[in-house]
Formats: sequence, C-alpha cells, structure tokens
Amino acid sequence: MAKRRCQECGELYERSFRRCPVCGAEGGRLIPRCPQCGSRLPNAYTRRCPVCGAALAHFGWARTLAKIALALMAALFLGATYIFAYVPRLGLPEPSWPTPTATITSTPTATATIATPTRTRTSTPTRLPPTSTPTAVVTYIVVAGDSLGLIAEKLGVSLEALMMANNLTDYMIHPDQVLIVPQGTPTPRGQKTPTVPPAAPLTRIAIPTSTPKP
Repeated sequence: MAKRRCQECGELYERSFRRCPVCGAEGGRLIPRCPQCGSRLPNAYTRRCPVCGAALAHFGWARTLAKIALALMAALFLGATYIFAYVPRLGLPEPSWPTPTATITSTPTATATIATPTRTRTSTPTRLPPTSTPTAVVTYIVVAGDSLGLIAEKLGVSLEALMMANNLTDYMIHPDQVLIVPQGTPTPRGQKTPTVPPAAPLTRIAIPTSTPKP
C-alpha cells in the first residue's frame, strides 16, 4: 500500500491514516509553529503567538498572495479593455461577429374560391331523313296446273314484272315453287281505263254589225 511522509516529523505512514501516528500532524501537512517558542499555531493567519506573544509578521504571506492575485486580475481586465477599445483605431481588422438576420416567413392564407358555373353546350338532336320502311314480301306457292301467265293474271301484275322479281329467264316453273310477288299498284282485273273523247273544233259565229245610215 502507498505511504506518505509526515511533513512535521518525517515519519512514513499509510495514506489511509488522517494523522501521523508519531507526532499527530493532520494529514502529514506542515503545521505552522511559532519561530520563537516552537508552539503550534491555530492557523497560518495568526499574527501573534498565543504562548509567548511573539509577533508573527512573516506568516502574512497569504495576504500578499491575495494582493498579487487582485493585481493580476486588474491587469488582465485593463489589457482586455485596451484590446477591444483601441485595437480598431490602430488599423487592425475588427473582429467580425455574426449578426442574426431576421427571416420573414410568409404564412399561407386560405382564400375562398367561388366556383363559376360554366355553360355546357348541349347537342341538339339532328333530324335524320325519313327512311322508307321495308314492305312485307308477298310470296306465292306454285300449284299443279299453274303457269306464269295465269299467276300474273291472278295476282294482278304484269308477266315481265313477275319474271324480273324472281330472276326468271324462261317460263318453266314447277309445283311448290315459291314466287315473289312484285310490289306495286296492281291493276284491277275487269276495269277499263276511261278514255276522254276529243274536243269538238270551235266554229266562228259571224255577228252582224250595223252600218251607219247616211
């Protein structure tokens, strides 16, 4: 274990002891004594020995250190004042300190937007040209004994129209054959077309004129 040496009697003892086991010095520190009688002094600031009454002026070193410390502090303060006050006048660059700049932040304001009604063009329905409605197809089934002439006469259509409607090139037909009847204004059988007689020629009638008498 580490040991320390007593500053009073020079004895070595363990560091765990608070006092020297030989002379009783506290912590091995140097205890102030009177230079005249050797008695222990209460503290280092005692001006007079309590045993023999000798003046202890040489123990005022603490006050001297305090005065020196105050003088050093005053000198440091004056030096700092000189540096900050007179250095700019000597042409030296001034210490630049960052200046805080105020930043203006714009707060967004809510603006009410009014929806304007927009006119929409509505498409007008366009009239389509009238379309002819398909007419129903009329058919005729050929029976035994029929011929194209008899069928055309029976249905009231012409023979040429009947052949064109069925794409026939000859007069041959057979029973159960389906024929398309052409649509048109049928001419009723047994009805004669009236004929208008020619108008009689106009004759001139002589009107007698009266002659003046002499």
